[in-house]
Amino acid sequence: MEKKFSEYIKDPQTSVDLKLFSLNEDKENVICGVLVNPEIPIAYPILNGVPVLLPSAFPMDFVTHYKKELQNINEQFNNKLFFEGTKDNWSFSAEWEFHFKNSINKTWGWAVEDRFEQFLLETQSGKSELSDKLILDAGCGNGILTEYISSYSKLSFGIDLSDSVFYAEKNRKSKNVCFIKGNLQFLPFADEIFDIIVSNGVIHHSPNTENTFYRLSKAVKQGGKLYVWLYSIKGNFKWKIKRKFFDFARAIVCRLNKKMQNIIVSFFTIILKVLNKNIDKNELRINMYDSLTPRWRHYHTPEEIAHWYHKSGFGPICLTHFDNKYGFGAYALKTMTDKTPGENFDKLSK
Repeated sequence: MEKKFSEYIKDPQTSVDLKLFSLNEDKENVICGVLVNPEIPIAYPILNGVPVLLPSAFPMDFVTHYKKELQNINEQFNNKLFFEGTKDNWSFSAEWEFHFKNSINKTWGWAVEDRFEQFLLETQSGKSELSDKLILDAGCGNGILTEYISSYSKLSFGIDLSDSVFYAEKNRKSKNVCFIKGNLQFLPFADEIFDIIVSNGVIHHSPNTENTFYRLSKAVKQGGKLYVWLYSIKGNFKWKIKRKFFDFARAIVCRLNKKMQNIIVSFFTIILKVLNKNIDKNELRINMYDSLTPRWRHYHTPEEIAHWYHKSGFGPICLTHFDNKYGFGAYALKTMTDKTPGENFDKLSK
């Protein structure tokens, strides 16, 4: 993480500014460090260049290696800090691990250049207007698009709950991008800070899509843009039956350990590859991870999303991919204020 990004990162629990303690750095790039909330005893590690803004996120080898340095930091806060660690098992970590280890150049069949052009189209943006913009890729996955965007933006952030961000940071070349491991329901940013937020196929995998949407919407500044892509509840009878089958299988597979998930994903990949030889095997395996391992998978309608945008102070939405059986995208400008006429907007000032 480049040091300049630390001023934008907040405590996801309290929104308080965090104090940076660098333990290992290369010029302005912090490789290992600690972010501390100076008001209450909460600390978060920076691991291999990635700020991990999650509770109890200190690996034991990190605590052991930097034992003396952590003790010195703790003394500054009256020894009230706890450098604890827990083992998470976020399902998408295995998916992106496979992606990087097999050097897959495309994401969902798209090259990064095509994804960037789609990003411009979906957010109704031009390359030249990105130069002074702060952009968040909420659920950045492999981070390839996030870094590509940073070539044109002022600064870009990519946040994801999976370990994909560590691979993204390892491959990072740009100094204008920061990858964070964190939860979209508890964003480590101030309200109304981003000019553009994109969340492509992500928030429907959170426990509550609507609540996660509202959290993202708060981080968009007035006049800013928010784009989300979600699974659609619509589709023909055949598609709905297929979806029901995978939802049933997912309810079982997502509760299994990583080894069993890999075996089942491999099995489905082999079967579907036999049925359709034209599909790339690696891309198919990624799709199976996405279909079988997430803990949550919600479906929505454009009318439902339009209501969320409206309640959050955004203007009329523009739909993309609305005729796609898989899902649809929605984009809008944050233009409403507490002075906007209408009964729904008197809550915005509260």
